[in-house]
Amino acid sequence: MTELRFTRHALEKMFQRGISPEECERVFRQSKVIESYPEDKPFPSELRLGKVGDRTIHLVVSFGSDAVHVITAYEPDPKRWTRGFAKRRKRR
Repeated sequence: MTELRFTRHALEKMFQRGISPEECERVFRQSKVIESYPEDKPFPSELRLGKVGDRTIHLVVSFGSDAVHVITAYEPDPKRWTRGFAKRRKRR
């Protein structure tokens, strides 16, 4: 089982947004990757899409050598994402 570690930023934002570490764990385990950032430093990262109950959650994670680091978690804004929240809307 992969260990999830939460950055300070992630914990602060999760608290503000009412998203628990357990919900992040569930999203990570059951989500699909919707964007990948292999060139990110210091580690590659990705944006995942998952659901917890009736909430849709985006989870940004980075893959370190010893753990998966949660960078942030949020409920996607329907104004910025297409239906299903898997693709960004084009900017006008």
